[in-house]
Amino acid sequence: MSDANVRGNVLSDALKYLSRRMHTKKELAVKLQSKGYDEETVKNIIKYCEERKYIFDEDYAAFWIEYRCRFKPVGRYYLRRELLQKGIAEEILERKLAELFPEERELELLKLLIQYRSQSYPYRERPRSLFRFLQRRGFSYELVQRAYKELGIELPPGKGF
Repeated sequence: MSDANVRGNVLSDALKYLSRRMHTKKELAVKLQSKGYDEETVKNIIKYCEERKYIFDEDYAAFWIEYRCRFKPVGRYYLRRELLQKGIAEEILERKLAELFPEERELELLKLLIQYRSQSYPYRERPRSLFRFLQRRGFSYELVQRAYKELGIELPPGKGF
């Protein structure tokens, strides 16, 4: 196949992927390379898509932060790790988190999550397990303590969280 045909196939596949959902540059590159396309052609197609604003990591980061806040709330640490794994650059990530996910918003999400989860039997009977669950979801120890205090939930003594 000629270079023009290969480039056309790569572009066609890239546009097919982008028509289904948003992708980061890294995600799209991984998908295209897994189809056997060479790295140089994939880089050129990624650049082509960026120039035409088909891929824009800042928009993707904003979309992902909003999606996680609405449908499956997680804390700043978890969200940060997810976006880094998706290939979002550190400076974009920090800017978007500061803009769209300030500590006040994270605290409000955390309080809603605590109220929702405390209604279920295992967590109502064992508040430490809820505390650990929240930390696994990326909420900081200090923020979880603050949310518990603001909600008037007493933590059992001990540092075994």
